[in-house]
Amino acid sequence: MESLYSDEIRNYIRTRSWPAGLLYEIVEYEGYLGFRLFRNNFNSFDGEDRLQIAMTVKEIMEKIRADGIPIYMEVVRENGR
Repeated sequence: MESLYSDEIRNYIRTRSWPAGLLYEIVEYEGYLGFRLFRNNFNSFDGEDRLQIAMTVKEIMEKIRADGIPIYMEVVRENGR
């Protein structure tokens, strides 16, 4: 089965503008991708950075969905759990 997380998507995500120190993961499940943010890491940013993160994630998810790939947001308590 071909991976949904292609090099094109990977490069697109990596070239977005992210606040320094943001942790995120792209998780591939059977038939869809998950964009995972870590609550403890996200909460360490101020309001302006949080807005930037939210707008960037929205942009990424819209682009990936426009390419016909299902993607969902995941928020977990902390990195590694």
